[in-house]
Amino acid sequence: MKSPLYKQLIKSIGEKGHLTIAEYMQQCLYDAEHGFYTNLSGITDHFVTAPEISQLFSEMLAIHLILKWERFGKPEAVTLIELGPGNGTLAHDMTRILSQHLGPYCQLSYILVEQSPALQERQKNRLKDAPCPVQWTNWQQASTLSYASGCTFIIANEFFDALPIHQYEKISNTWFERCVTSDHAGKLFFSYTEELTHATSQFPQNSHFYEYCPQAHEWFDHILSIFKYKPGACVIVDYGFDTPSDGYQDTLQAIYQHLKVPPLSHCGRSDLTAHVDFGALMKQAAHHPFATYLTTQQEFLTQHGIMLRLERLLTQKTIGERTALIQGAHRLTAPDQMGRLFKVLLCATD
Repeated sequence: MKSPLYKQLIKSIGEKGHLTIAEYMQQCLYDAEHGFYTNLSGITDHFVTAPEISQLFSEMLAIHLILKWERFGKPEAVTLIELGPGNGTLAHDMTRILSQHLGPYCQLSYILVEQSPALQERQKNRLKDAPCPVQWTNWQQASTLSYASGCTFIIANEFFDALPIHQYEKISNTWFERCVTSDHAGKLFFSYTEELTHATSQFPQNSHFYEYCPQAHEWFDHILSIFKYKPGACVIVDYGFDTPSDGYQDTLQAIYQHLKVPPLSHCGRSDLTAHVDFGALMKQAAHHPFATYLTTQQEFLTQHGIMLRLERLLTQKTIGERTALIQGAHRLTAPDQMGRLFKVLLCATD
């Protein structure tokens, strides 16, 4: 059965001849009527993120931000902006933890940047009893709502992987852009545009494949621009890689109800993502006078005391709760689980 978005995709292809991978992802994920995120009522229907796996993830992230707040001199106002807050689980945990530790000393405000109406409703229900002011807005408003004084923290957990990418492939020493088109029967398939005429000097010389996400760099620029005028820090957590030495790979994938499916199937009903090129973001950050550090999720959580916190929690829980906590910590940190695949990019004004 064809998805409601399928006819729109066929129409767009008929008008343009093809869609770039970025255009295809944009329509599938963010179409105002039939996009995946537009109608997604809950992310756990299709995939599970770290905050849903264990409270330990949120607690370690909170510790990191509390330490930054102390390093900034304990400012009296803290604005925390979360990009793509999913079910609102991380926001629920962070507002609780930070209100307990920072609330007595500063004015805390939590801003959620979420464009999905369905997810907004879910988040509002989850945060209806939040212990600090919470509001929903777009990025332009969020960046201006940061307090004139104080500091700003920005969190993006599994946000960058859902930004549309362009894919390029070198064939017979010539670069072409990968695209989506259809045959006379309306079947979608991958093809290639005409030979690229714009400059490809920035493309990797040691690879025959290249993925580029312009929106990732635009968002990162927005984030860094806030820190030009006030103390702040950001934490970007996602699956991805430092720029590979053995060449880029095709990382476009689709997840439908927890299963990997072909990217051109279940249009508008599956989550389309690609691995984040953290190496490219690090190069971008090098042009700014901020402290930037890339590590694995395993190292980040371990350095902030996840195992010590786990031991303390286990003494207060039932057998079932202890099992869940141990399994959650393992999934978050084990090298063959999320520990190495997921990276953590830290950036701060100090």
